[in-house]
Amino acid sequence: MRKLSVLPLALLFLFLCSQASGQDALAIREKSASDLTSELTAGDIDVRRDAAYELVRRLEFSPPVVRALANALNDRDEQVQFQALLGLSRAGAKADSAFNQLADLLEDRRDQIRYRAATALGSIGPAAVAPLIELWDAASEPRRVEIAKSLAIIGSQAKPATEKLQSGLRSDSAQLRRFCAEALAAIAGPDKTLMLSLTKNNDAVVRKVGLQALASFGANDPEVTDAFQSAVGDADAKVRELAVVAIARANVSEELKAESIQRALIDPVPAVQAAAVFSIETAKLDGRDFAMRIADQLATAESAAGNSILIALASIGHDAADALPLIIQSHRTRRFDSDLLAKTFASFESPVVPALLDALQQDPALESAVAKSLSMLGKSAFPQLEKNISSDNELVRLVVIRALGDLRPFEPVQIAHLESAVHDPAWQVRQAVIQATVHIQNASPQLQEDILAATNDPAELVRAAAVGALGQLDIASNLFMSAAERSAKDESARVRAAVADAIASSKLKSEVVNDLLLGLCKDVTASTRKSAINALSAKGTGATDSAKSVLSDTLINALADDDFDVRTAATQAVVTLKLRDDRILHALTSNLQGTDELSIESLAALSGFGSQAATAIPEVTSLLAHKSVLLRRYAVETLADIEGDAPALVTKLERMLDDADWDVRRTAAAALGDMGPTAKPAVAKLFEMLKNEEDSDFASGALRAIDAAPVEALPVLMAGLGSEDRRTGFYSISLLGKIGPPAADALPKLEKMLQEYDGDGGGRSGFVVRMIRQAIASIKGEELDPEQS
Repeated sequence: MRKLSVLPLALLFLFLCSQASGQDALAIREKSASDLTSELTAGDIDVRRDAAYELVRRLEFSPPVVRALANALNDRDEQVQFQALLGLSRAGAKADSAFNQLADLLEDRRDQIRYRAATALGSIGPAAVAPLIELWDAASEPRRVEIAKSLAIIGSQAKPATEKLQSGLRSDSAQLRRFCAEALAAIAGPDKTLMLSLTKNNDAVVRKVGLQALASFGANDPEVTDAFQSAVGDADAKVRELAVVAIARANVSEELKAESIQRALIDPVPAVQAAAVFSIETAKLDGRDFAMRIADQLATAESAAGNSILIALASIGHDAADALPLIIQSHRTRRFDSDLLAKTFASFESPVVPALLDALQQDPALESAVAKSLSMLGKSAFPQLEKNISSDNELVRLVVIRALGDLRPFEPVQIAHLESAVHDPAWQVRQAVIQATVHIQNASPQLQEDILAATNDPAELVRAAAVGALGQLDIASNLFMSAAERSAKDESARVRAAVADAIASSKLKSEVVNDLLLGLCKDVTASTRKSAINALSAKGTGATDSAKSVLSDTLINALADDDFDVRTAATQAVVTLKLRDDRILHALTSNLQGTDELSIESLAALSGFGSQAATAIPEVTSLLAHKSVLLRRYAVETLADIEGDAPALVTKLERMLDDADWDVRRTAAAALGDMGPTAKPAVAKLFEMLKNEEDSDFASGALRAIDAAPVEALPVLMAGLGSEDRRTGFYSISLLGKIGPPAADALPKLEKMLQEYDGDGGGRSGFVVRMIRQAIASIKGEELDPEQS
């Protein structure tokens, strides 16, 4: 058989992702309107689509073009229908001759078609009003919904339809009532009476539409104001939400705005509360006065409403600072969220810092909120912090130190204050100092000496903080190791775990610290063992084979640890360190039946072994049926990495193409694509998946990567020939060509298609002709004429 040059499927993919371009697009644009209207009735779907796109693009809606687009509304292709509807919408009044065809589509089963048809009818304008009114009486309720949409687009010129729309407000259909109300609002214009009647409707959605329309009146109209005031107390939360925003924007008294927002802030519905907060700035209220009014409600407001009031006070900012005592007083009995309190305090700006520190002495429960607020205030709070660094109150000193430690960048005077507090009598303060100073670049020798000394502090948490800080300090390795070795024997598990953490963050090499870490891997406390394993992973395997062997032994033991977190850490270390010991492989396989997290980590580790992990294939395969989607996906990926039997792998992956989860199917398809032509037994299944919108993209990608097809796929490929789905049709042609001579049964159909397409010239048709010719030549075992390729 002579070798045949076959069109790469990559070119096919690029074509499928694009419209006609270059010379083809230019040829279409040079056609006359008469030619394009004729092509709208052509048999070729691509020709009809091109004609519809081009006619709409030109915006030249002569009577013949409008008639052609109206006829195209009955086209069997949805894209052609959509373009015809778009064109008639853009034609406006010129599309009045298409009224009947458009009206017929108002009951189409497809939402998009109904919506576009209603838009096109509305775009016709006043000429469509009388026919739409005539349609109303005999129309079903769904059709009346679409008529209402059309009338809303026409707007004030559809006023003759007012009576029909008002009758729709009495319908049992909530949807019809809504769209009739919206149409009336669009039609009414300055008709205040009509809009006021909507605000009294039994349907909340209708009331909301009426209020939205009234909001545009703006002036100090007593009737409009009364309607808004009533709406703030409406039974429906959506109406109340709209009302408070509308009042804030309206030209009404500040008192009315304040009362409405104040009421909404304690509304039981969070969305209404949020609308009230949003409305404060819009209403341009006197911040100080309003802040005190709403702060007075904190003591009695429900929890959610109280939070809403705090948010409102924060939005007012420094003008609400006078409310601070009321907030603190309320906090003593109800305990607000500390983060929310901190944001509120910080919004009052730095002048409130002394009051916050005084309040802290009275109520230690404010510690977290005050500390966070001081950090949020940043450098602006520094003068007040500096004054309180030596406070007699331990809690004040603590929050001040925490705040100083959060200020960036560090200033020399700030560092000096921190260093002076390292010997504070309160252990919490000493701990906070150490936690802050580790972020100081180039710590002074004295500070380093103080932190080393703190590794012997009587307080457990201070020792742990000091040991943890060692890894961040630039100190001599002998001093580091001396402190680390001593602390590794500390009675506190926190301190021992901190040793491992410090080693992991230090610059010391593995050969210096590994013996110490290996000892910590046998610690009685799981948290310490886990930290030691993570540190070993961070430091690497070491240079010698004996070091690697000892490390492998340690991780094998850790993979069988009683604690799942330790086993998970050991599994992650195997991946990081790239250890490939067969004993580790066995331990990883045993852990596949652990927790989901451990199983996933074990699968990831097994992938790194490649074909060496063949013994784990049965256990990995069993996870393909696991209830966890994530586990099934990882199992597919791991199986693709370790299964050396290609036919067996294809069979398993093809089975996963039927998985209930999209992500698992996508992963299986990608794995098949990575196998290339070897995976061609799965082509028939992948080809069928092109029909499913959810699967079509990844199935297409897999087919493109496999770039081959087996004889067994002939029936489905032949069934796809001539499909109106472009992707299915093109892959049918191309893959039949990949089968070659065994696909001889497809020749009659391919040759018939060639006759139908040939002679049309450029565009998509020309592309299809080239594909068909190449497929026919491949099946016949002939070389294609270069001029035809």
